[in-house]
Amino acid sequence: MGSIDSFFNIYTIKNGKSEMKISANNGAKIVSYKYGGVELIKTKGVMYGSTLWTAPQSDWGWPPPKTLDAGKYRLADQTDKALLFSGDFDVRLGIRLDKEFRVSEKNDGIIVKYTAYNLKDIPLKYALWEVTRGCPLGTVIMEGSVSKNNSSDLLPEGVFGDVMVVNHTGIHHIKLFADSEENWICYLSNGLLFIKKIISGRSKSLDAPGESVSEVYSAAGYIELELQGDYVEIAPDKSLSLEVLWLTLDPADIGIDLKKFNFSEIGAKIAGDEKLARLIVDKIRAAIV
Repeated sequence: MGSIDSFFNIYTIKNGKSEMKISANNGAKIVSYKYGGVELIKTKGVMYGSTLWTAPQSDWGWPPPKTLDAGKYRLADQTDKALLFSGDFDVRLGIRLDKEFRVSEKNDGIIVKYTAYNLKDIPLKYALWEVTRGCPLGTVIMEGSVSKNNSSDLLPEGVFGDVMVVNHTGIHHIKLFADSEENWICYLSNGLLFIKKIISGRSKSLDAPGESVSEVYSAAGYIELELQGDYVEIAPDKSLSLEVLWLTLDPADIGIDLKKFNFSEIGAKIAGDEKLARLIVDKIRAAIV
């Protein structure tokens, strides 16, 4: 691990076939995530990489608070297996944010831990919200159901009990809000299953107003894969954390043959085949235990 770009101040963490790059000068944003050399997130453009916001969005509107999303973070600690970055105090939100990246001891995954510190003398109430921009025209596979608390204009093409399949067609500015018990989301892109799973920080199923634990936002050139922790009060001098496992599976390594399908038809095949969709979900569940 170490700095590889002096302007963006980029650091790299690796675990097995997984490689993640973080830009300390740009919000400690994840600017690249590869598995076996294959890129799995959007790396260019105005909206790219993976970031952390607070929810609900109604607290800040748009654009996101610059201190959290795009400010400079300092490298606070570095070991062979972990990187820790610390951001500055955001006056508007009243918090300071740390981002820790460490290798998983169980698999090839990388664990990302976000910690928000309340530096005000009054209680604050937020959920931590990880927003990851994926490459376009992939397929979302997720556990859960369309949220009853939010109006979703992006709807799944395949629903099999607690399994939903959503194909990204590039339609701009539509969103799916989903309830989930298992708190994970998977994106099939470039022939790989990219999984994000909340491993701590979501135990009470408390949604921020107008939000939900799993959200999928469709845009013309990218897709957002979003996970939110519990919406809870943070007392003065206390903190709130959210931990997310990033893990990628090669379907061929887990006995799933997707190469028999053309790229353009994979999503439709999964959305129309309950047996295949459930097989993929079973493999995901086994991997993230």
